Amino acid sequence: MKLRTLGALQLEGASLTRPKPLLKLAYLALNGPTTRRELADVFFRDADDPRDSLSTSLRHLRKAAVVDLLPDDRIASRVPCDATDLLADFDAYRYEAVLAAYDGPFLDGLDVELGVDLEDWLFATREAIARRVRSAALHRARAKLAEGRLDDARQLALHAVSLRDAPELEMDELASALPVLEKLGLPEAAQLRELAEGYGLDVQEPRVERRARPRTAVAEAPHRNTPFFGRQVELRALDALLRDPDQRLITLFGLGGVGKTRLVARLAERLAVREPQRFPDGVAFVPLETASGPSAVVPAIAARLALPPAAGAHAAALADALAGWHALLVLDNFEHVLPAVDDLAVLLRAAPGVRLLVTSRSRLGLSEERTVELSGLSTQREGEQPSDAAHLFLERADRVGFPPAAAARDLDAIEALCTSLEGHPLGIELAASMTRALDVRTIHASLAGALDVLDHGPVDAPERHRAVRSAFEPTWALLGSRERDALLRLSVFQAGFQFDAAAVVASVSLPLLLQLVDRALVRSDGSGRGRFGFHPLVRTFLRERATGTVADDARAAHRRFFQDLLADAAQRVAGEPHEVLDRVEMDLPDVLHAITAALDEGGADVGVAMAHALVVDVDYLQARDVGVDLVVLARRAATIAEDAGNWSVAERLWTKVANAERVRQHDVDDAVRAYERALVLAERADDTARRVMLHAILGALLDAINRDEAEGHFEAANTLANAAGDAAMQCEVLQRWGYVSTLRRDWSRSIEQYTVAVEMAERLVARRQGGSRAPNLLFFGLLGLGGAVGESGDLAGSLPIRFRALGLATDRGQHLWTAYAHVELAHAHSDLGRLDEAAMHAREAMRRFEAHGAEADRAKVALFIDALERRGADSR
Repeated sequence: MKLRTLGALQLEGASLTRPKPLLKLAYLALNGPTTRRELADVFFRDADDPRDSLSTSLRHLRKAAVVDLLPDDRIASRVPCDATDLLADFDAYRYEAVLAAYDGPFLDGLDVELGVDLEDWLFATREAIARRVRSAALHRARAKLAEGRLDDARQLALHAVSLRDAPELEMDELASALPVLEKLGLPEAAQLRELAEGYGLDVQEPRVERRARPRTAVAEAPHRNTPFFGRQVELRALDALLRDPDQRLITLFGLGGVGKTRLVARLAERLAVREPQRFPDGVAFVPLETASGPSAVVPAIAARLALPPAAGAHAAALADALAGWHALLVLDNFEHVLPAVDDLAVLLRAAPGVRLLVTSRSRLGLSEERTVELSGLSTQREGEQPSDAAHLFLERADRVGFPPAAAARDLDAIEALCTSLEGHPLGIELAASMTRALDVRTIHASLAGALDVLDHGPVDAPERHRAVRSAFEPTWALLGSRERDALLRLSVFQAGFQFDAAAVVASVSLPLLLQLVDRALVRSDGSGRGRFGFHPLVRTFLRERATGTVADDARAAHRRFFQDLLADAAQRVAGEPHEVLDRVEMDLPDVLHAITAALDEGGADVGVAMAHALVVDVDYLQARDVGVDLVVLARRAATIAEDAGNWSVAERLWTKVANAERVRQHDVDDAVRAYERALVLAERADDTARRVMLHAILGALLDAINRDEAEGHFEAANTLANAAGDAAMQCEVLQRWGYVSTLRRDWSRSIEQYTVAVEMAERLVARRQGGSRAPNLLFFGLLGLGGAVGESGDLAGSLPIRFRALGLATDRGQHLWTAYAHVELAHAHSDLGRLDEAAMHAREAMRRFEAHGAEADRAKVALFIDALERRGADSR
């Protein structure tokens, strides 16, 4: 059986003759598998029960065995169709087959009452087919003209311009047809010349000795007949490069499925239609996906340009044929034929007017190459409008029946899903198709760690676009064993990585790493910091393959690397805080993963030591704002250390957890419980100094909740300090007590307590007692005393005390202390109305916080500076 739609409507080899069922079959053949909902809407919109009417109609088609009912509620034609065959022949440049297949306009003479949508579809399809037939006739006319077969050329040209039901000639078609008709001396040329002048086109005679110009816009296959979203920035960038005469080889480079072909097709269409004068010899699109090998590239280009067979014999012959041309060749999917770059080099040297726009998953490596890396669609929203990526999702979801109300309700979830895919168009399209059965959040959750859910693309799409895995497999197949092994090992990284980590974990040399970058599988993050990483879909693709010994070795090496990194960070943080904290921050997801792996896989001692290095030695929880993951991990490590009887390590971890709960999470109840747990451990470890500190902290923290309990903790701290005869401990208790008195607004008691604490600290410093704690106690005692004096109303009297704290910090080279002193002075000057002095101290504090990597403190000072600037503006 075969469905005939060109010139008539009939189903050969079947008894089904009624036009309405055959019209539905034609719709399915041209549009591909279609949902019941869409068919009912198009054919039976005005019926009382559209779905019931459709079911009745489908029974006739099913009885004739010409349709299939697919599992996802779609209907598909199962018989070949002359119109789809014609379109396939056109897309494969089989122009003689196109002309032979065309027996007349699409569904010519159909006598059936049509709705508005169906009528629009019929006439749009009729015009689209006729346009392709006209283009094929013009291609063949140019070829016959070049061969000197003028009668054949004349017949084909007349067929092209007199084709019934074809739309008016557009500018690119006009620029292609007119020179041929004028060369043949056809009277129709005069009318076309007048039309061309009306368009403002300057059409020259064809260079017959080089055969006809391609004048070719991209011939899009039916699966591309969908809206084009976004990419305006990329289109402008490519267009600007093509306007630069020095850019003769431009490679659009990126992952499979990221939209390279669609983008250059769009650009080629624009150039051919809107600005044909930029490339007088045309814009030719040469698909190479099915090329048999590198040796097929030159013949493919020659065939696409309708050159004599001799021009496709080798690169030099092709370059000679194109020596005087001014054309753009768009070579699509060049990664399959990379050795043919030598042919491109010959072409660039010998045909200076030819420009090459190449799409590839690998850089070409030629000296003239200008690489443009294509990433996903934008995930940035403008106001309430969806991002480009979300627009694509919504359009594809609408095609499978996703309700508009659900789309509006779930827009934030859709944006989150698109962001997790980093705007990858193929991934988004396949995810959107799942809305025919699943809600957006379920789809998003199902994407984690598996590509199986993204493998149900349209059956009429190219194989590489039916599944995300299929988009990556051709590149994987081109890799050598060293490249594959390196990628599998590198996939153990949770986020980005630097070369030093890659070298240790995956035994990757720098040339090999750059080679993987040139394959679009590993990417540089563009920050200039030497960071590399994977697209999340690529990472998932690799992890599906990373099994056995390779995966085990990589995980062990990953854990050892970050164990060493943390040990080194603990040693260096005092002298190089900014560099150390920045590096830990960049690698934090991998640091946490390595610690978790150590705790999970029986290396509890190693995992606890790593957690202690990060949380206690590097003090990362205090230095940087972090999420709950690190707090949860620190809790787990503290519990393991406690269960193992490692009281001292467990106590310090619980104390850091408590600090984070208090300062970062603002959860006083959890903080109190963590401090109390740490206190119990300090008692088990018989660490008097830690017990004093924890009692004092709990006293300060509980004062606003239970004053009697707070006093009990202070008394216990004081008793322990006195019993130990440790002046440093006594000084610390007094400082905490003074802080509480400040909170109670008991200024006189606070000043008294801080004064005594400062005097004690001064004696410790003078006698060189208390070790490094003595200057620490003196500094914070001065800050507390200055604050209490200022809060009591004596702002001017507080300044000398605060300046003394600043001097102490400066003398000792303590950057953070210095920053804290500047903050206190900034607030004092602000309260005195000295805004310039306040701003000076605040900026100096912010500079030092930045240098130390103390982001939370820096952010607070930044807000204070903003408030100062607003006050200054108001006063003016």
